[in-house]
Amino acid sequence: MAIKKFIIRDAKRSDLKELSRLAKETCIEAFGQVLTNTQLEEQIAQTRSEDYFNAILGKENIMLALSENQIVGYVQFGSLRSSFKNSTKNDRELWRLYIDSDNQGQGIGKALLETALNNPDMKKAKNIYLDVWDQNKRAINFYKKQGFKVVDKNKWYIDGEYILNYLIMKREQ
Repeated sequence: MAIKKFIIRDAKRSDLKELSRLAKETCIEAFGQVLTNTQLEEQIAQTRSEDYFNAILGKENIMLALSENQIVGYVQFGSLRSSFKNSTKNDRELWRLYIDSDNQGQGIGKALLETALNNPDMKKAKNIYLDVWDQNKRAINFYKKQGFKVVDKNKWYIDGEYILNYLIMKREQ
């Protein structure tokens, strides 16, 4: 498979429809076997819909990877949303990093991660945190290669119902 050329840039309002499409697809690929249809629909509406992205654009950091003018990946990052053991208010969090399945393994994820880590707000943080599903071995190995270490485990619940285990990973800057 030939490696495609891609660019990385900030998300814009004109990207919201396509960004939401990719976010929905990657959510279904990642969690479609674990969540019920109702839970999946709620997660998509709350965290991957056009309305969601419209509400946060300009307030949160979203970077896109584009190949042939199509969004093939995105990264969301910024202040801590979660409370991690031993974290401080100056630490930062990588909230989402998703690549279209047809474009994985081409360096896009690494480039998006490096772009996020080089953001001035992220660079000043002592620690960068993220969480990842403990069954997503490919992502766990990717993050380990990028200097992240597993520092804790937790459980994901929706409406009081246990869904899955996830790992907390941290990278010291």
